Amino acid sequence: MSRPLWCGVLAAMCWPICAAEMADPTRPPPELSTGGVAVAPLPRVTAIVIGKYRRHALLNGKEIVRAGERWADMEVVAIDPGRVTVRRGGQLIELPLVPNVKKSMKKVRRP
Repeated sequence: MSRPLWCGVLAAMCWPICAAEMADPTRPPPELSTGGVAVAPLPRVTAIVIGKYRRHALLNGKEIVRAGERWADMEVVAIDPGRVTVRRGGQLIELPLVPNVKKSMKKVRRP
């Protein structure tokens, strides 16, 4: 068998191996992927108004919502003092009115 023919046969046998999809080292792991669906960021709760017969929340300083309404890809489940609960894709998410604030009691010295 001549050398050029042998190289051609060897290249034809290796082609499926070389043509296989190579993994992208910069791609995030599959568990972090959203499946190609763009997910809207979580809104910021700007204000909560609770009256005798109504409960409203102001999201991102623009949108007024009530429990049971849809906002972006979420459903507003409940509006409570200090937080709004939304459902996104079957998962309940609590959005605090004031995020990342730790409350602490200080002892006041009396004279």
